[in-house]
Amino acid sequence: MSQINDFLSYIDFEAMREYCMANGKTVHYAKGDYFVEEGQIGKYVGLNIAH
Repeated sequence: MSQINDFLSYIDFEAMREYCMANGKTVHYAKGDYFVEEGQIGKYVGLNIAH
């Protein structure tokens, strides 16, 4: 049986990872904090790049 979002295993995110590592910053959110709220314009991108 296929996993949900199985297609993600076929996408090479290396260029995105390299860009984020060179230009991004690590941000930790506490329980209850919002990354983006409904009705607001999202200004950021989130990428879990744990290696």
